[in-house]
Amino acid sequence: MVKEGNSCYRSRTVRVPLARGSRVSILAACGFVAWTTTRGTFSRLKFHRAFIKHFVRHLNLWPLPRSIVILGNARIHMYSELEEAVHACGAVLLFLPHSIIPLK
Repeated sequence: MVKEGNSCYRSRTVRVPLARGSRVSILAACGFVAWTTTRGTFSRLKFHRAFIKHFVRHLNLWPLPRSIVILGNARIHMYSELEEAVHACGAVLLFLPHSIIPLK
C-alpha cells in the first residue's frame, strides 16, 4: 500500500553544475578504420597531417573496398595536396554538395 505524500513519489529537482570541457574534433573513417582527435577545431594543416598519417595507408585502388573518400565541403578539405595524396593511391575523392536538402 502506497501512502499519499510519500516522498519517493514527489518530483525532485536535481541541479548539476555545468562544466564545459575543451571541444574535441574527431576525424574518423567509415567503420573506424582510423581516427584521430584534436583539441579545438581542425585547421587545414592539422587535418592534412592526420589524413596522411592515419588514412592514406588504408586507401585502395578504385574499385576495391576503401577506395572512395567522401568529404564535406569545408574549406579545409579543398586543396590540391589532399587531392594528389588520394589520387596517388588510386582512390577517388568526392565532395558532398553544399546542401543535401534540395531547395524548392
